[in-house]
Amino acid sequence: MATIRTLLRFVNRILSCSVAIALAGCSSSAPVFEAPKSQQNEIANAQPATASWSPWQKEELTVDEFSPEEGFRELSFSDFEPFFSKPPKAEALPTWIAVGKAIVCTGKPKGYLYSKHKFKDFTLRLELRFAPAETSEANDSKPFDPNSGVMLYIAEPHKQWPKSLEVQGRFSELATIKANGGATKVEPVDDATVRESARKPTGEWNALEILSKAGSLTVLLNGQKICESQPSDVSEGSIGLQSEDFEVHFRRLRIHAE
Repeated sequence: MATIRTLLRFVNRILSCSVAIALAGCSSSAPVFEAPKSQQNEIANAQPATASWSPWQKEELTVDEFSPEEGFRELSFSDFEPFFSKPPKAEALPTWIAVGKAIVCTGKPKGYLYSKHKFKDFTLRLELRFAPAETSEANDSKPFDPNSGVMLYIAEPHKQWPKSLEVQGRFSELATIKANGGATKVEPVDDATVRESARKPTGEWNALEILSKAGSLTVLLNGQKICESQPSDVSEGSIGLQSEDFEVHFRRLRIHAE
């Protein structure tokens, strides 16, 4: 009997390794895990796990009748694919949820949505908001500083975090520019004073406008220029939205590609 149990454990280990290799695409890079079916579909009635989700928030997202400016194309949930550095728990609530035209991120596990199309020279506009501290799973031992980001020029292979540039979504650094995943470091020209005056509190919508031209980036927050950077060694690729431990809502995503 012990021999049979040992044999079964060995077979199960072989099968598990085969699945992992298939999911990784036989690559030496970090494996790509397919999201559960519940996370691949638009789930308009699902509810994120944190206490910040309430009926009025859902109603606001559902009834938004915003239309993009002339020359801009809306980016919807269906324009993106999910990536996770480790497989989400099958029983967990979806990480990414479409509510009306908006995209809600529960923040767990860490990962990102990446656009199916690649972009080089463009203007990207969107709004994001975090739950206010009093309704979130905040840690009282340190200042509340929710985190997310908008990734640009994502280069394959996908990993956490891939080679790319990022417009910071972290509240304290909102709209600054940084490099990820081995991309050449950028030296942003950043105006922290303007950020403090332009940024709205958590719980309110903050509008980002990102201009990309031959790898150079300019970022506006609520209409005020916050940051600029010169080209890195990445200048074209997918656009991504980060899941990074905090519930965050994105809406009114639209892009004008040159």
